[in-house]
Amino acid sequence: MMATAEESKPSPVPPEAKQPTETADDDEKIPHPTYEVYRHTLLRGANVASLAVVIFGPVVLLFRGVRKPTEMLRRLGAASPKAVATGVGLLGLMTFNRLHDQTEEQVFDRAYRLRYNKSQLLSDKVTYASALGGGLAGLMLMPQARVMGAVQGVCLSIGPAFVVAMGMAGKKKYI
Repeated sequence: MMATAEESKPSPVPPEAKQPTETADDDEKIPHPTYEVYRHTLLRGANVASLAVVIFGPVVLLFRGVRKPTEMLRRLGAASPKAVATGVGLLGLMTFNRLHDQTEEQVFDRAYRLRYNKSQLLSDKVTYASALGGGLAGLMLMPQARVMGAVQGVCLSIGPAFVVAMGMAGKKKYI
């Protein structure tokens, strides 16, 4: 048999650029879907709690009569790890309550949507980067208590990072 001209033409799309179809191999890409869902919700618990401290903390401190910016920052830094621990704990319990009656397939579906959502991936990257930056800033700004400075820096930075990430996710050029 002779090949026609169309059959012998090379494909304009290289084979490595073609999109893979969904197969059973996709299951292997998320080996622990429950972990993936918990990682997401615990990170969001830390984001929300940190954001609450950054937004409401200064208002509360102003009503209590704290006017010095250094004193305000010291108190916000001391409150932020407690708030983050509370946010992580509450969202961990809420996630457990939500997942305990779901099938493995439902949990995997949720984990798959979280893992491959571009906005979620961007939000996670911005949160991790700001946590690193906040931790380094805390290390440098509190030489007498470096570990506590790093913890406070991480806890104070991840809330505003969430807002920045959501703003970036709304603009298509960042995704």
